Amino acid sequence: MTKLNVDKTKKILNDFENKTILVVGDFYLDEYIETTSDQFSPEAPVPRAIVKSKIHVPGAAGNVACVLKELGATVKTVGVIGADNNGDILKSDLDSRGIDTQGLILDKERLTGTFSRILLLFGGNISQHVIRFDHENDSPLSQSTRKQVISNFREQVKSCDAIFMADYDETGGTGLINDELMEEIIDLAKSNNVLTVGISRLNIKKFKDFDLIITNEKETEIATNIKITDDETLLKAVENLKTNLKSKVVLASLGKKGAIVMDESLTFQLPSFAKKVVDVCGAGDTMSSAFALSKLSNATHSEALEIGSFAASVAVQKEGTATVSRSELLSAIKNEYESINKLVTPVQLSSLVKGFKKQGKKVVLTNGYFDFIHAGIIQFLQEAKKQGDILIVALNSDESTRSNKGTDRPLLNQGDRAKIMSAFSFVDYVVIFEELTPIKLIQTLHPDVLVKGGTHSKEEIVGKDLFEDMSSKALPLMGPSTESMIDFIKNSKKSLHEK
Repeated sequence: MTKLNVDKTKKILNDFENKTILVVGDFYLDEYIETTSDQFSPEAPVPRAIVKSKIHVPGAAGNVACVLKELGATVKTVGVIGADNNGDILKSDLDSRGIDTQGLILDKERLTGTFSRILLLFGGNISQHVIRFDHENDSPLSQSTRKQVISNFREQVKSCDAIFMADYDETGGTGLINDELMEEIIDLAKSNNVLTVGISRLNIKKFKDFDLIITNEKETEIATNIKITDDETLLKAVENLKTNLKSKVVLASLGKKGAIVMDESLTFQLPSFAKKVVDVCGAGDTMSSAFALSKLSNATHSEALEIGSFAASVAVQKEGTATVSRSELLSAIKNEYESINKLVTPVQLSSLVKGFKKQGKKVVLTNGYFDFIHAGIIQFLQEAKKQGDILIVALNSDESTRSNKGTDRPLLNQGDRAKIMSAFSFVDYVVIFEELTPIKLIQTLHPDVLVKGGTHSKEEIVGKDLFEDMSSKALPLMGPSTESMIDFIKNSKKSLHEK
């Protein structure tokens, strides 16, 4: 993991608004029908569902357009929808978001493809996806409509930075994308130096000569006939796809396993950044869009992969087909890396402390197990921060904690404890030490102030006499001590089991 530079990331994200993307593909309407049920139908032994609401959002290529727009890009569209009520809903929604729909054709001979999801609502905002109904066209586009599509494409492609070909045809030839349109797109893109991006659920192996191919694990297996079972078969499949399609870059999303990107010389793989998964619908489109925009904004492939992965991690925390804003994306990146950047090694910290002292800043060090956080601990750390400019929290490692406190401690492992400490704005750095006491760390860092809390007196502070120019302070811990609270919980649990 490259640890994105937040300042550079801001610059990359801000540049999204200078990009114009043409989305060409199959525009669908996603419909969410929310129902409740507390009895069976009198006609058959099936639940009787009462429709409470219907929610409509653009789906398939429509979702790609919405994601790109929400990320700040100017978005144009080329596609075919039905001249029907669902087509009106879809076009109206795209228009309301500021997406250019002049290239969308309303065809009276076709219906607007619609994915209808039936959701059963329970208490506490919990819902169950019961079934999905798909409304699809059963015949190919007419020749006259195809001619109009190509005409619209030639008009809309002017002044675009990228063409996003989004193929969602799952019925075998009734969608927008065919060989003639792809040849037209590749020819015009090359002559105008426009980036070409291709995504397809079933037909990605037809997308030859595209600059960027975006797939998922299943789509990669289908296109290459290679079953992905481990890292070796994954690399083999992605490389096979890249070679056969003559593409410059292949990005493959791997669900909860993360994502991989392969270019002409390097391969990067990242784990998923998702902390909570509510709905994966549309997450792949979000990753694809953020990756493509990042590449257009001079991000490296590894940086674009991280930005795309973070975008997907935000999308899966939302219900339904959802978009992600630049502010949400930047916040997710900052939250992840600010915490990571606070956790440092003793050697790194020693160098940092020397720099702070040269700047005239006062460095405060406190140490402890910090495996049970309560209001008193938070107040203590806030007071410790007030003793200087930089607050360093030194954590006993798991092994050190067990040696000092017994085999039933720590309550949280050192990684989790470090994350919690890093999350506090008043904590500047976190370091983990393996020894029984922080003596060695104090000697290495030579802080200006040593601080302890709780029941410790100033005379009991470990390391207080190491340096003449170092002060030590014992700050009161408000409320019960950590040890007394842990003992209380243990005794309460024991009493509960004895009843």
